[in-house]
Amino acid sequence: MTSLGLSLRIDRSMETFVTFSVDARRRYTGIWTGACGNFDDQFTDEIKLATNRHEAETYGQLHSRDPCSAPASKCRTQRERDEAKRMCSVLTSRLFQNCHDQVSVEPYINSCEVSVCASSPGRKQAMRCQAISAYTTSCAHVNIVIDWRTRLSCARSCGNNMVYMDCGPSCRPSCGRPLSSYILEECGTCVPGCHCQEGHVMFNGTCIQASDCPCGHNGIFYDTNDTIQIHDTCQICTCGKFGLWNCSYTSYCYSSCSVFGPGVVTTFDGEEFMLATNDVACNFILVYSKEFNIEINLLTSHAPQRETNIVIRGFEVKIKNHHVRVEQVSASSFEVLDMKSATAAILPYLERDVYIRQPTANSIAADFKHFRVMLFDMHYLVVSALNSKYSGLLRGLCGNLNSLISDERVLMSGIEANSDEIFIQAYSESSCGHMRQYKRIASFGTSNFTCQ
Repeated sequence: MTSLGLSLRIDRSMETFVTFSVDARRRYTGIWTGACGNFDDQFTDEIKLATNRHEAETYGQLHSRDPCSAPASKCRTQRERDEAKRMCSVLTSRLFQNCHDQVSVEPYINSCEVSVCASSPGRKQAMRCQAISAYTTSCAHVNIVIDWRTRLSCARSCGNNMVYMDCGPSCRPSCGRPLSSYILEECGTCVPGCHCQEGHVMFNGTCIQASDCPCGHNGIFYDTNDTIQIHDTCQICTCGKFGLWNCSYTSYCYSSCSVFGPGVVTTFDGEEFMLATNDVACNFILVYSKEFNIEINLLTSHAPQRETNIVIRGFEVKIKNHHVRVEQVSASSFEVLDMKSATAAILPYLERDVYIRQPTANSIAADFKHFRVMLFDMHYLVVSALNSKYSGLLRGLCGNLNSLISDERVLMSGIEANSDEIFIQAYSESSCGHMRQYKRIASFGTSNFTCQ
């Protein structure tokens, strides 16, 4: 739908439908020119040209930018004329009788005969069907629906879970569309074409069971009964029928784990410690869950000229069948690599379970099911858990997300590490990491610390 309230639809047979919203109908009645007419609710003046010349057969040619719309060929022989009349006279039959008083059939018969005459022998039946469809569409607009296609050998085939309807809903049922939107005035008309079978709705161009509709949020789709935490509004939302979210407010908003500057880690539950490496670039596991098939890794570089010898380089996300690496290569440039295909990705990067974008020049964000990772200018990385269902089930340097600060150093096996060094090495690549001692000098942030 454009800002003018206009929508354009082209079906599989290349039939084109231009539709105006109710508001646009009020604003633009009678001011249009072109092959679609002037939109003034008067059928009798449709053949008027912009120059007021009443040459109906050049109507299409005047409103086209190329010679492809030259007047259709007339029947060349009496035999062709007789065949066209025979094929098109069905519009006068009892099958369409209920509509004759509402929509004049003569213009459609003439159009049908011209179309049939201008067609090759193999296309005449198809053109006849299109001409009849034009008439029945006009009938449908005055609430007269005619079942004619099968009887006249004009049946149409559609895709899976679809059926052809001469009078289907102009506002097609689709996943994620509020049910209240279908009662809008502009949804009251019907259009011909392929429509979803009963019990099915449209999703990404195909018809699926309404009960299978996923729910979308921030470019990621979730299955029915999936629950997410929307941290911006502190809501817990469950994916319901037709791809619609059912949300409620909650006091639990979200938990964050951060890695600041020289390697200061603040876990989900508030514990703090500082990372260091054995004079090499080192990767660390921040979040891991075998049950939910999730892994988030911190990528660091060795920086011997710095007191703490660590600089944040980027992060990795592993979820289900996706493995994506994000690295900051300059102050405002990021590289996203799809590790599964070993190809560089273009931002914004969107797969079914992962959405990566660059909100500002010096930051990058990755959203995936119930988690968000943000990196700011190689100095600050934040992992946000947006759902409390992971409570106590996570492993890694970010802790286990159970609101207890006393048991953060849990290993993959579920037992607590005997020392800080064992804990750090367990979640670093090839045991390349270790813990550097530091002391907090303020309780309100990790930016105030002294190294020992």
